[in-house]
Amino acid sequence: MAAKKKMNNGGAKPQAHGHSRAAAADLNDLVADLEALRADVRSLAQDVGSEASGRVSEALKSAEERLASLVSAAEEAASEAVDQAEAWANENMDSLRESVREQPVAACLIAMGAGALLGAILLRR
Repeated sequence: MAAKKKMNNGGAKPQAHGHSRAAAADLNDLVADLEALRADVRSLAQDVGSEASGRVSEALKSAEERLASLVSAAEEAASEAVDQAEAWANENMDSLRESVREQPVAACLIAMGAGALLGAILLRR
């Protein structure tokens, strides 16, 4: 029986070495595939990052252009409103002066009431 055990052990060793070599080769192939996959993922991440960076840059540039356009339009609208208010004040200034000359007491009372109202509003803050 001892001879059989030695023979089985001796016969099993070459098979184990054969499986061991195949497993080591498979493991080496798997490691190489994983390294290649890691390199591919890294490259893909860099490509995605540069693409995203380009798109973000384009979006920011577009937003800046839109904002500049809106600011310009707002400046034009404000300038136009000031011009219209000035024109209205100039047109109505003569009639206002005439009303004050005709009714100075009423004009003073209106001015005092407006001042008191403004003072009350400003004191509450």
